[in-house]
Amino acid sequence: MLPANVASNDEIVAVAQALAEVGTGTIQFGDAIRVEMKEGLLTRLTRATGRPVVCPLANMTAERLAGGGIYPMVGPFVDNPARWTLSTAGSFDALPAWQPVMSSPPEERKRALQDPVIREQLRADALRPDPRRPEEGGSAIRFDLIGVANAALARNRHLEGKTVVEMAQEQGKDPLDAFLDLVLDEDLATVFYPGSDVTVEAKAAILASPYIMPGASDSGAHVTRRCQSHYPTFMLSYWVRQQHIMTIEEAVRRLTFMPALIFGLHDRGLIRPGLAADLVVFDPDSVEPGEMDEVADFPGGARRKRRLSQGVEYTIVNGSVLIEEGEHTGAYPGRVVAGAR
Repeated sequence: MLPANVASNDEIVAVAQALAEVGTGTIQFGDAIRVEMKEGLLTRLTRATGRPVVCPLANMTAERLAGGGIYPMVGPFVDNPARWTLSTAGSFDALPAWQPVMSSPPEERKRALQDPVIREQLRADALRPDPRRPEEGGSAIRFDLIGVANAALARNRHLEGKTVVEMAQEQGKDPLDAFLDLVLDEDLATVFYPGSDVTVEAKAAILASPYIMPGASDSGAHVTRRCQSHYPTFMLSYWVRQQHIMTIEEAVRRLTFMPALIFGLHDRGLIRPGLAADLVVFDPDSVEPGEMDEVADFPGGARRKRRLSQGVEYTIVNGSVLIEEGEHTGAYPGRVVAGAR
């Protein structure tokens, strides 16, 4: 449990006031549901510190947040880019019956998932209201939104692209049984994707607000099951080129100048004499994210999800070409970027 998840509003404000003393820095929340539960915290923080607050949008409207130094950050994706198996998933840890099963070694986990008594406990937990979003109602595990991304066995490839509910209906099973039977059949290797019930129209209306900063990052905390680094190319290809919800100039401003301004990077975000020569040269007619793949280039051969770009000709850092037509040039012109202080 993170300390910030159990701290009182007063304690969070007291800690944040250190930023008021130094006159720089940004406050960022990664859990919008928690912010909603602590009514008034965002406004208190901006008034007490005078610093920008960045948070996911969640149930909060841009109009409610705008104008007080509060900046909603929204992932521009129309589907959830996460991919997980029952060897890597962490989204069930908040459910009491699931947590000990999911934290057990693989062989113990498989035995538990086959046990009829444990299955009934898992089923009861899955049907309860989501403890992280009690105000939304609905069940804790949305099998109508979880879909099969990649089946490990050829005989199950026909299930790819189907939700667990659709799969269960075809097999005449309860969704939990269909889900766990597939997982056990494929030795925990089935890759799933979490769906979303946010419509394209709703997401377009959100992103069209001038107060929204597009972005999505967990600082690489979940590289085994998600890659969101393609949000800029998705923004340019889908929302600008295909959906026409904003001009390319406005999209570039949101992706560059807006975060530089919010995070106090005053030598970046614009093309102007005296500023850092950080440039991306792309073709607006072909820029888009490539397909997600997986590489084992971490220490010890650890694996991570990756999504390269298409239609990006050059990436220039501090005036030196770093990437040319998708290939690294061998140059290392980057440095650690610090805020205004």
